[in-house]
Amino acid sequence: MSSTLFRPLALRARAAPARRVVADDRMRAAVAHRLACEGTGLLWRLAADRGVSPTGGPAG
Repeated sequence: MSSTLFRPLALRARAAPARRVVADDRMRAAVAHRLACEGTGLLWRLAADRGVSPTGGPAG
């Protein structure tokens, strides 16, 4: 048996996704799930990166 069979999934060599989407807390879980199942890479962006606090008001 090959030793690569027992390597954790995160350590197996994979090609980068051909399609990537910027996602944040406004994206619905169902949409994120569908995109991930289609093989789309999701680049998560924090609310603070948009200039919004996690509570919804202006960051700062």
